[in-house]
Amino acid sequence: MRRQRMRSYLFLIWMLAWMAVIFLFSAQPGKESSATSNSVVDGLVALFGFWYDKLSAANQLCWYKRLTFLVRKAAHMSEYALLAFPTFLWLSAWKNWTRAKVFALSFFICAAYAALDELHQWFVPGRDARLLDVLIDVTGALIALVLLSFLMGKRKARDVDCAKNNQCEGKL
Repeated sequence: MRRQRMRSYLFLIWMLAWMAVIFLFSAQPGKESSATSNSVVDGLVALFGFWYDKLSAANQLCWYKRLTFLVRKAAHMSEYALLAFPTFLWLSAWKNWTRAKVFALSFFICAAYAALDELHQWFVPGRDARLLDVLIDVTGALIALVLLSFLMGKRKARDVDCAKNNQCEGKL
């Protein structure tokens, strides 16, 4: 019981720390945030220069804008996928709830934080709040929660099978 409580606190700290990281990214003014995204896009352009350099200037600009959009939205999705993991693990360790309840509460926490984060961006110079970004954030969290729930189910099934057959030694 004591070990479970300690794990719960560690996952809670991880979750709150990641929320702080998301908050700090969202607190970046628009120009600074764009510069960060553009540096990633510049790296991608350099990586695929063999193709990109052969495009006309108009097509290069078009592809640069597309890549910028994809990089920014992938960042949204991955931030919240990474938030979903400690949230799910914290709730799993905190209470002896069903996986469905932990899944639902984790999803709610991630969705609520995504909405609050977009509201926060509304007050940051050069940034705005977008419902599309909330939906992308929630999609990232949902993908991570489905994956984690699936993996936890596989682990539980393996543990039950292992205990049933008395073949638990040496299993991870």
